Amino acid sequence: MHGLCESNNSKSLRTCRRGRDVHLHPDLRVNRKLAPQSVSDRQFHVLTIHLCRAESQAFQRELAGLSERYSQKCLELNRAEQNSAEREREISRKERDMEQLRKENQDLKARLKEEISRMRSTITDQSSEDNKDRTPCELEEKRLACERYTEIREELSGIKGRSEREIQSLKEHLRLAMAALQEGQKLGNSLDH
Repeated sequence: MHGLCESNNSKSLRTCRRGRDVHLHPDLRVNRKLAPQSVSDRQFHVLTIHLCRAESQAFQRELAGLSERYSQKCLELNRAEQNSAEREREISRKERDMEQLRKENQDLKARLKEEISRMRSTITDQSSEDNKDRTPCELEEKRLACERYTEIREELSGIKGRSEREIQSLKEHLRLAMAALQEGQKLGNSLDH
């Protein structure tokens, strides 16, 4: 503007235009005293109007940018809330699965105890009898009991391993859900400010 723009640090300069005060951006302010003598009042007012329009357009662009960022943050917050709700549902499902596995585990332990008790009883009964008195049927029963014991033990071991993996998976899901909730809260707090 060749000397028309005033450079001072005050927040606003009021320039009177047709009886109204006009607030100009500091970089766009025009100081009438600095204007060349050849610039008429009409030209000065036209220049002021152009500067006001430029400032208005700059504000509109800034407002559009802020509006776009606000919309993006709202979308991100909405996605974070949906992800959080989905994780909570997944955690609930995993907790139900874990409860079911615990019940199955308890049932298997009870069956295993019964089987062990029955086997001990069979072994005690058999050791008290003379080996000659054992029938092939009793030996077969003992063999089957041993096999069943081994099967139940393997099954219990498998369930225990699955339960431990499920617990680790649930812990990881819970950690991720808590992180997502915290991120959502941070995002919500940043939108509030």
